[in-house]
Amino acid sequence: MATILGESMSSKSCIMGYAYNLSFLGAGIIAMALGSLFFREVQPFAYAILSLALVANIYFLDYGLEAHKCGKVSAHCANVVGLAGTLLLLFYFGIQSPLIPFKEPLIVLGAILMAPFVLKKLRG
Repeated sequence: MATILGESMSSKSCIMGYAYNLSFLGAGIIAMALGSLFFREVQPFAYAILSLALVANIYFLDYGLEAHKCGKVSAHCANVVGLAGTLLLLFYFGIQSPLIPFKEPLIVLGAILMAPFVLKKLRG
């Protein structure tokens, strides 16, 4: 049995954990590639996107630290807000770097990285 952070896990759940992590990596790659692909259309809104991403990440950090201080588990809503803020931040980075090569293949790569987790969730 594999151990991750001191917790014993079966090989099936360990593989599912890797698929979960790879899905976030894939989502980040897609967000950055989309920002780079549509930089001309969304450039006027770049600072609004950055501000929204920072507000979401600060909320996530504040809520998570407060929950940790009180000995509670952070709410699912705060985690979703933090993920959305991180993806918006990566989208902003993509807007600021329009010369990323191979944008379309990067989107396909991100979708491939997300596929195992998404398929597992859809199957139930």
